[in-house]
Amino acid sequence: MKTNQNGKAMNLNEIKLRNAVQEDFDFLFDLHKEALKDYIEVTWGWDEEWQEDYFQKKFDISERRIIQYQGKDIGCVTVRDEGSYLFLGYIAILPKFQNMGIGTVLVQQVIENAAQRDISVRLHVLRSNPARRLYERLGFTIIDETETKYIMEKSS
Repeated sequence: MKTNQNGKAMNLNEIKLRNAVQEDFDFLFDLHKEALKDYIEVTWGWDEEWQEDYFQKKFDISERRIIQYQGKDIGCVTVRDEGSYLFLGYIAILPKFQNMGIGTVLVQQVIENAAQRDISVRLHVLRSNPARRLYERLGFTIIDETETKYIMEKSS
């Protein structure tokens, strides 16, 4: 049992995933903004209209899973099977639910799924995003980098 930022006990067994539906667009864009705007702004700047247009163009519910806690939508995760590795394409959690172990549990599940298949997990993380520390703590290492992001991998 972990505690949230309000000191209330939090049962990580109450984390559930559901498939995203088209009606989740507004929630997902708001989540994107709340969870990632600061890091995007530092990296490229934030243009609200451009961000919403880009998000709309890239909006594909087929891979998105909504993270729920006690039946409340609190985040999103996407994992794509690339054959020789799983690609953790996106994970975002509403700020008031961050730093409570939810992301750790979900990333560990992806790692376990990959290990069962004897394949690795890869992801990209913006250089400005402190989530890099979480990934390193879970055994990811930087295998490449660009001007704006690190490409990380956790071998099985």
